[in-house]
Amino acid sequence: MTIGSRGDIEPFVWLARALNKTGYEVTLCAPFKPDYFPDANGIGFFSLLSEESEFNPKGDPRRRSDSRPTWQDRSARKRFGVEVLAGLARVAEEPADVVIHHAGLPGNQIAELLDVPHIAVCFDPCWIPTESFPSALCPIWLPSSLNRMSYFRSKPNVVIRQIVGNTVEWRQQVLGLKDRKGCEDPMLRADGSPATVINAFSEQMFNNSLLRYPEGVHTTGFWFPEYDENRKLDKGIFEFTNTAESTVYVGFGSIGETKYHNQRALSKALEKSGVRAVVGSAIDGAGKFAGNSIFVADDVPFDLLFPRVDGVVHHGGIGTLAAALAAGKPQAIHPIGPKNSKLVSKFRFNSWQMHLNGVAPKPIMNRKKFTESLAESIAEIVWSPERCKRAQEISKEIRREDGIKATVGIVNGLLRSGSS
Repeated sequence: MTIGSRGDIEPFVWLARALNKTGYEVTLCAPFKPDYFPDANGIGFFSLLSEESEFNPKGDPRRRSDSRPTWQDRSARKRFGVEVLAGLARVAEEPADVVIHHAGLPGNQIAELLDVPHIAVCFDPCWIPTESFPSALCPIWLPSSLNRMSYFRSKPNVVIRQIVGNTVEWRQQVLGLKDRKGCEDPMLRADGSPATVINAFSEQMFNNSLLRYPEGVHTTGFWFPEYDENRKLDKGIFEFTNTAESTVYVGFGSIGETKYHNQRALSKALEKSGVRAVVGSAIDGAGKFAGNSIFVADDVPFDLLFPRVDGVVHHGGIGTLAAALAAGKPQAIHPIGPKNSKLVSKFRFNSWQMHLNGVAPKPIMNRKKFTESLAESIAEIVWSPERCKRAQEISKEIRREDGIKATVGIVNGLLRSGSS
């Protein structure tokens, strides 16, 4: 079960496919059925939102990848949380052997009701305290000795409350479970012991020493889709990128502010940098791009596109970042998201990690000179041999990992051991 943007839902689709091939019957639970959901025997889908829900995207391409209300609309966020919790309660009416859930959902409480083990999945390095680096949600840089302390703002139960609201009453009145200490913490089992946790990201994100996590926390590497020879790029994109001219991908996610990511500013930046671009359709005014140097694309598969471009310009989301690293492409990052959202802190953290790792210039933070800064960063990632070489080095290491395969192995081991 998962929630969030494309980067939160799509990897669960890939995991469902892998588990199904291993012999499991899998049901994916998400706010809505994604367009790329596989039609295969043994893979079912359960919508956490009703067909009549005000948050159901209903084919709207600008909402298709994320149905959540805006961060500022507190009333809508509360209604959204009530609907999601109601959907989770319906999920619990069906039997299961294990619950694998996004760390931002109370999947542990569903597992407790079903009396089965659960696995919490973290796509970002902001959930589990470690001495290796500070929390991505920490607003200031701290001495390394205080790294673990910095995670006080990112306690999982606090994040869950921000996504779906207070789950204590829901737990008691809807699920019929008694209140207990730690019941809202998805990193704990019902008996209070540490649960199995999967960090679905790669250690290659960081240029420091090996990560140090508690026992039971598995850093598997990024999750990527299995190679499928039948998956093809759109013909128009394929022909546009089939050139010796320098080309970049530009996309700033589906949930960020678009004030600075508009057609006019981006056109000027691309003109100054002298490169062509495949541009995500979520950019404000994307339909107004003109000329032969820009191609506007909607829901393009990153694993197929990124090997064909020279660099990736994005907002710092973990999904785009992972695909760029795997493809061995340097990145230019402008970390931005919903106003006053903790997502912005995560994007900034990711962008600085890419800079420290040598695959990206410093994050683009100057909004007043956004066009100039973006043009300079694009030129650097395209023409800098050092950035390109470093990106290729990291790509080789990431390609040796198989996050999906490792996760399937963890699921097998958990079920064989009978842990709950």
